[in-house]
Amino acid sequence: MYYIKCFRDNPKSLHTFILMKKMNNWTYIVAIGYGGGGAFEEFCCKVKLNDNNEPEGHYSLIYNPDEWEFSICNSISENEYSDIDSDDKSIVEGMNFEVWNDYIFWDEDENDYRINTKYAIKLKSNYYFTSTDWTNSPVDIISRSFWGLSLTF
Repeated sequence: MYYIKCFRDNPKSLHTFILMKKMNNWTYIVAIGYGGGGAFEEFCCKVKLNDNNEPEGHYSLIYNPDEWEFSICNSISENEYSDIDSDDKSIVEGMNFEVWNDYIFWDEDENDYRINTKYAIKLKSNYYFTSTDWTNSPVDIISRSFWGLSLTF
């Protein structure tokens, strides 16, 4: 599942990209997007909702971390560095491969994140585009509290 948003003045210029995969009761999110003030922010997480419908899991403020920087328990974030197990690392690396090979790239000439033409064409009239299976719910919960992207759902 993916979400792509461009800047209104340029459908090729990336505002936000989010890739989400659900595996074994967990939702994995890899995101890169505009954080404000001309800066881009990155985010990666592994999260699920507990019995009280509150998020639990881990996240880092980079899109391809070597370790989790924070843990989430009962909607509270704690700075707690922990290793990413090999299964999670494999999932995150696969997601990042997909992000950079299928959807976005860094344009050295423009000094900007760009959206691959295949998707930029779809953004000309709407400024954002999602896969048909996209759902806001996990992203909505996480974006309100734990990441630095300027986009919320």
